[in-house]
Amino acid sequence: MRCNLLTFELTFDWNDVPYSIPSKGGETSRTLRGDLLALLERQPDGTADVVLIAGPDRYHVHRALLSARCDYYRHLFQSDFADARATEFILPDDPAAVRIFVRFLYSDAADIRADNAVAVTEMANRLLVPKLFELGVAAVVASLSASNIADLRVWANRRGYSALSTKLDAWVEA
Repeated sequence: MRCNLLTFELTFDWNDVPYSIPSKGGETSRTLRGDLLALLERQPDGTADVVLIAGPDRYHVHRALLSARCDYYRHLFQSDFADARATEFILPDDPAAVRIFVRFLYSDAADIRADNAVAVTEMANRLLVPKLFELGVAAVVASLSASNIADLRVWANRRGYSALSTKLDAWVEA
């Protein structure tokens, strides 16, 4: 058996590379977080293979990253279900919560405001994203006031969020 290897030469102009080059001190402004966010912001550029749809919003994301960061999708993609090969997923969640979720996938950070803390927390719990769930819980706790504590306690108890319920109870007792 014989194998012929094809060789080719790839040339490019470094001036066309859109990234920073290390300074004389060896430092660069590039980080994994920054590179991943830049990848997200370039979408759709043909590299994403999944679209998440929430209301009017469409997010082109990468299946490998979605699977690595979100246990729900990891289990789904490894299953024999027909949805495992789907390329579009309609999410029933608040579009603002989905926007936060997608940015979290690529940055490991979330800017959760009081008005979407509950929606983000519920979504993170449903999609099995523990760190985002913790950030959502922290945002719920940070948003506590005399006017919303009763509703939040009922919500947390109904959802079975025992750790959050304990924090809410402690806030009431303080």
